[in-house]
Amino acid sequence: MLVGAFFVGRSGYDAYRRNKQIEEEITQLQKEAERLSSENEVLERKIMYFKTDDFTEREAKERLQLKHKDEKVVAVKGRSVETPQEEGPRVSVISGGEVSESDDFVPVYKKWWDVFFAPNKE
Repeated sequence: MLVGAFFVGRSGYDAYRRNKQIEEEITQLQKEAERLSSENEVLERKIMYFKTDDFTEREAKERLQLKHKDEKVVAVKGRSVETPQEEGPRVSVISGGEVSESDDFVPVYKKWWDVFFAPNKE
């Protein structure tokens, strides 16, 4: 009789332990589902942005170096910002786009190399 009680108690404990493991796994999977859901929302917002005209215009300017017909491109050494004028034609300030190669022209890869690997020039 004592042996029977032991086996019943043992099987009850095993069932409790399995249920506890299953509950922990469910909790873990719910957290993972919430994380994936929030990641999906972020990706959906990015996709919506990629479909906008603002994104298309920015990519055309940066990658293809295109401009609006009412826009003037001004190359300023050492700067890479976009500053539209309040009145009149819009102006984009870029570096490296339409810059002609002269004696002081330094390729971008050389500038990065100097930043990370060249000795301090102080």
